[in-house]
Amino acid sequence: MFDDWTPWYLAGIGSHQSVVHVWPHSPAHLLIALLVLAAGFYSCQHFHARIHHPGLLPDNTLPFWQLAGSLVLAGALWSGIFVLYLGLLLPFSGFSGIWLLVFIAVWGCTFLLFHIPPDRSLLTSKTISALLLGVSMAMMVLAPLSPLSTLGPLYLSPANILWVFALMVLTNGLAAWRFLTPRNPDRAVESAGFSLLLAILICTEYRLTIHSVLFFPSDSITAGPDKTAGHLILALFISLTFFIAVMTLFLALFAFRKLTEQSESLVQTRSLVEEMHNTREGLEQLAHYDPLTSLYNRHAFMEAFAARLHESRQAGGRLAILFIDLDNFKQVNDTLGHAAGDELLRIISRRLRSVLRGHDLIGRLGGDEFCLVAPISTTAESKAIANRILQKMQEPIAISGRAVTTTTSIGISLFPHDGDHQDLLIKNADYALYQSKGSGRNTFNYYSDYLQHKSHRELKIQQDLQKAITESELFLLYQPVLSLDNNTLCSVEALVRWQHPVKGILTPDHFINIAEFNGFIDLIDTWVIRRICKDLTILSGIFHGLHISMNCSSLNMNNERFVADTVRILEEEGVSPATFRLEISESILFEFRHKAPAFLSRLQGSGIRLVVDDFGTGSSSLLWLKTLPISALKLDRCLLSSNEVTHDHDILAALISMAGHMGWEIIAKGVENNDQWKLLASLKCHSVQGYMPGAPMRLDELIAWDAARRSSCALSDGIQNQV
Repeated sequence: MFDDWTPWYLAGIGSHQSVVHVWPHSPAHLLIALLVLAAGFYSCQHFHARIHHPGLLPDNTLPFWQLAGSLVLAGALWSGIFVLYLGLLLPFSGFSGIWLLVFIAVWGCTFLLFHIPPDRSLLTSKTISALLLGVSMAMMVLAPLSPLSTLGPLYLSPANILWVFALMVLTNGLAAWRFLTPRNPDRAVESAGFSLLLAILICTEYRLTIHSVLFFPSDSITAGPDKTAGHLILALFISLTFFIAVMTLFLALFAFRKLTEQSESLVQTRSLVEEMHNTREGLEQLAHYDPLTSLYNRHAFMEAFAARLHESRQAGGRLAILFIDLDNFKQVNDTLGHAAGDELLRIISRRLRSVLRGHDLIGRLGGDEFCLVAPISTTAESKAIANRILQKMQEPIAISGRAVTTTTSIGISLFPHDGDHQDLLIKNADYALYQSKGSGRNTFNYYSDYLQHKSHRELKIQQDLQKAITESELFLLYQPVLSLDNNTLCSVEALVRWQHPVKGILTPDHFINIAEFNGFIDLIDTWVIRRICKDLTILSGIFHGLHISMNCSSLNMNNERFVADTVRILEEEGVSPATFRLEISESILFEFRHKAPAFLSRLQGSGIRLVVDDFGTGSSSLLWLKTLPISALKLDRCLLSSNEVTHDHDILAALISMAGHMGWEIIAKGVENNDQWKLLASLKCHSVQGYMPGAPMRLDELIAWDAARRSSCALSDGIQNQV
């Protein structure tokens, strides 16, 4: 009956020379218990690693997997020990109520184990885990002792119990370290080997526990009926049930993992689609809209403009094309920087959108140029749109903590009157814009054939002017200024001229505005200053205390580098700033009175002197002029044009007297006859300039003219008689 059972000495009693009772143990049950325990530990490692591995399981499913893992571990311990218990040939029933209570207690411990967070540095968590595993294993290993107590008084061998305790400490420590150490859940071979090791240790603990029991059996103890087949079937049933449950959980975990991966893949696909959609919208935005102003870019505007033209042709409608350009935008970039220029363009674009109607079309063609296409019924409607834009643009703008006032110039062409296709309409509007720039800016003009011819002429002059600057076609004339006290040459005014290869000598009226509009004025000013310095070196050897002055463009009032660049050139050429003067008309000073203080402060600090030109006809106040660093006033020539009117003479006398009290030098312009000379001398004017004292002339002519004037005794006697 016991041929297939391995003798396993359950207990000894009485004399050390004899064994009282022996119960064999089934190898099949031992093998089944090892498989059940190993499978349980392997599964629990897998569950525990995935539960505590970031990103493998969603947070809302963690309670389910914690519950499943605790049930698997409790079931493995309970099933493995119970199968081992069934492997003993005992003289009583194989199952009692104590096993159910033990399972509930073990499951409670494993449930707590799965809720302890893993942390390598937290010794408390690992200690608690080891204690929970120890309690679970102790309850399972000691559970078979309860039925044995019915056989008689039980005694435990201290030596064996110590071995059992040592093995439990080792087993629990290894299990706690394994469960609470973060690792890759997919390392299957390592997990399987560790699971088998724990199973062997638990089976060994079970054997030592049973072997440590000593008791005094009663006389009625028998081996009992042969229940081998029934126990084996029960063990197989329990193990198969456990394996089916574990496999079901694994399949559920695998299915859930696949569903999660598919869900993540779907989310990634959806995110990729949204990203591609956003990228496409971004590309469309870049392809059709200006990134700085969010208006139509040139390409998109021309496409929309072509469609708008086609609609107007079909419906017989009219369109107004407004070409808009900012005045003095270059100066904003030069003085405040390109970031401020970009901010200005963004503000201007918002203001343009604010004055437009819903069916108007606007785009940025480049730089500071904008184009507006507006359906209109009458020409007056386009005029109203232009006036709204001009008025809106005059509102102050704050950029980088500084107030900026900018204006716009507008050119207007009309469809179908001024053209039938978009390129011609825009070109004609550009002609009209050019006229607005040349007529004082901050205004608008309509296209006309005259503007086209004028624009062609000015464009040709612009191209020739670029060549003139590089090929030295410019030259200087000097007009003398004579002192009324001693009739000597005290200063000269430098006047730039252009020796045009076809048109001959051109005065600044023909090209300075074009140079200012196209940004050439800096090049001209630099050339003039250097030429003056070279000529002044020659003149200073002939004339003592001679001053040379040049006219200053209004654009230089906004150019922060102009004064510094002028001083640098003077230093490079070895010329004292005290001998160099800048002439600015009174009207320009008053027009730029908000910006003049900063410019004049830089000028005063440089040592360069200021001459107020065309004085006497402007609207500036004497109190305001008193605050300026003025060294001389040039009276406007109109004050001498009606020299027979008494009250005009009184005004002239008052101005000369006032300037004398202020310590300013007075220069009268436009002196052309002896009567004007005598009048100014009687009013104590300091010096005179005009065609009578001397016309503008080249440097060598000026030197020869002054030598001839000095040698003319008749002229000297005439002047003495006048005095």
